[in-house]
Amino acid sequence: SSDVCSSDLKAQLEQYKELNIKRVKIKTCKDQRVCDKCKKHDDVSYLVSKVAVLPLCWGCRCIYRPEIK
Repeated sequence: SSDVCSSDLKAQLEQYKELNIKRVKIKTCKDQRVCDKCKKHDDVSYLVSKVAVLPLCWGCRCIYRPEIK
């Protein structure tokens, strides 16, 4: 269910904060099923504290990826 996914993704962001990771990117599956809303966020860098909360849409398959320099 999306509730489980949402809570897992929120926990992932909390873990990034604990690891002092400051920025993440939202990544899509890059296929024909990706909606325009998700495409808009694909590969964009965000502060962990300001990133859009996933899921972005119904059926969202986006994920967070940490930016490590």
